[in-house]
Amino acid sequence: MKFRIYYILFFIVTTFFTGAVFAQETKENKIVLPYGNSLTRDTIPDLTFQPDSTLKQKQKKKKQKRNIFYKKKARKGYTREGLEAKQVVELFYVLKRNEAPTDYIDEIYVWDRAEAKVVKVRKEDLAKLTNYRILHGPYTKYVGGRMTETGIFYVGTKHGRWEKYKWEKKWWEPKPDKYSKAEVLQPILIGKTKYYKGFQKEAKITYYDFERTKVKEVIPYEFGEMTGDYFYFLENGQLLIRGHYGDGKKIGYWIEYFENKNKRKRETQYPKDQWTHSEPVIMREWNDKGVMTIMNGQKIDLSKKVENDPIKKALRRKR
Repeated sequence: MKFRIYYILFFIVTTFFTGAVFAQETKENKIVLPYGNSLTRDTIPDLTFQPDSTLKQKQKKKKQKRNIFYKKKARKGYTREGLEAKQVVELFYVLKRNEAPTDYIDEIYVWDRAEAKVVKVRKEDLAKLTNYRILHGPYTKYVGGRMTETGIFYVGTKHGRWEKYKWEKKWWEPKPDKYSKAEVLQPILIGKTKYYKGFQKEAKITYYDFERTKVKEVIPYEFGEMTGDYFYFLENGQLLIRGHYGDGKKIGYWIEYFENKNKRKRETQYPKDQWTHSEPVIMREWNDKGVMTIMNGQKIDLSKKVENDPIKKALRRKR
């Protein structure tokens, strides 16, 4: 009995001093348990973690490569002609390496390095002259410091949206001295056309095959009117007729070619625009042997041409 009493007293004293020591250590060392002395909680912990903003890695923006248009390398160029108010400046890009446009394009825009001009030439002349560089990329034309035309080229052909402007007086603005007025010019949009690699985007195109790989005819349309460049091809891709329409009327120069020869047959001059009324004139014509029979609207007497041939005259003398 005494032994049990001593055991109980010993247990009580030991527990008291042990608790005091733990309490003292907790106070001195400032050890604070998050949930009291319990290691468990009644609620389920939230495992939906939010991303730390400080750990976000900034995505590196890809640097746009300069002077690359439609995945083709180009270099910048310009032309300048005239002085002051009449000075014409053209800003453009050319391909670093020339490449041929599509088979259905007969004429392309190039920079003539020898003449320092932007010109339009036949595709077949491109291989003959090394001073031609094909236009490819943005293009802008200024007259007297004012923009008059802007667009973009794709391998020598007009592509995307092209716009033309003219500058007119719109109002008068007082000068700083308040006693005189200055003329103010404002650009006015006079033409807007959309192209796709040389052809007008709204054009109606017919084909020889069901797969639409062989173009037959390109009929230009703009705002519902037959306006723009017209083309007619043979089944082998050779151009047969090329011309221009304005409000449904043939205008400008129309060219016809011989079949399977890729040589010009006839050049006809129609009115310069749809508002001018005049009869078409055949300016030049060739026979199937390539001899010109009409020049500047006048027929050529081939018999006289033979009589005046110096070679044939010399042969007659020998006889």
